[in-house]
Amino acid sequence: MAESSQHNRVCSVLFIDIVGYSRKTVAEQMVMKRECNTLVADALGEVADWERVILDTGDGAAVTFLGAPENALFVALRARDGAGRLAHTPGREPRPGAPRAGPQRANERRG
Repeated sequence: MAESSQHNRVCSVLFIDIVGYSRKTVAEQMVMKRECNTLVADALGEVADWERVILDTGDGAAVTFLGAPENALFVALRARDGAGRLAHTPGREPRPGAPRAGPQRANERRG
């Protein structure tokens, strides 16, 4: 019989969405999405691939950080700074943020 063990992990989530994305034309959405992807990639900087999981949300992205919680904060700050530069372009307003739900328990399903 296999032994079961429980592991506690601390993860942080950062989301970035594009304000007004659904009201834009498809051509504008493509440009905005490309800019958002670049923003996320630049903000992630030196965070290793194995320390994060990126989920494309259509109008932005959600990034889960599996390592040190401060990585989420540093990436959020870099994304905010990058979003500020994009916001000077009319109609391009990426919005970084973090959920405010506090600690959550996630159950892993094994099949």
